[in-house]
Amino acid sequence: MCRWYLNTYQWYNIIFSMTKNFEKVTKYEGFDQIETTKFVRKDNYGYTNKAVFVDLDDTVRKSTGEEPYPLKIEDIEILKNSEEILKKYKSEGYKIIAVTNQSAVAKKKLTSLEVKKLIEHTNMLLDGVIDDYNFCPHLPPKDVCYCRKPQSGTGIMMMHKHQLNLKDCIMVGDATSDKTFAERLGISYKHPNFFFKR
Repeated sequence: MCRWYLNTYQWYNIIFSMTKNFEKVTKYEGFDQIETTKFVRKDNYGYTNKAVFVDLDDTVRKSTGEEPYPLKIEDIEILKNSEEILKKYKSEGYKIIAVTNQSAVAKKKLTSLEVKKLIEHTNMLLDGVIDDYNFCPHLPPKDVCYCRKPQSGTGIMMMHKHQLNLKDCIMVGDATSDKTFAERLGISYKHPNFFFKR
């Protein structure tokens, strides 16, 4: 598992670097012909499970503290309909997976352990509806990583871990990075105001 994780990390860093530095090929470089082919997503895994990927801050919870994200458990307030709607999807066979950017770790405002405790307390307030979670502790553009949304690394990791058919998955989040994350994975995107009927 650790070897796969390391290889995935390296692979997504390569993809990220390539997309940032890619220069379009032109005929002036000596090519007779340049052909562009449309990207076609292939799913050869045969996975059948489905999931709701859900952001946390300003999606299922809000911070009542001084930062836009909670620094202590007293800062956490669950937003309207979060628990009820997620339980509804869970009863329909969806796994509930939290995917969240937590750059407060890189900013030295929280430790990774504190972020885990805050997520676990959030889950307790949601009556344990979250099945799994992953958070990115990095700070862009200083850190280049596969795990910070909109990069799709966390989604791919969860796909294999939970044997998810991404065509049957949904991403719910309030930020542009959540929407781009969904697009890169080829999954449906829903804004929390629509998804949670707020």
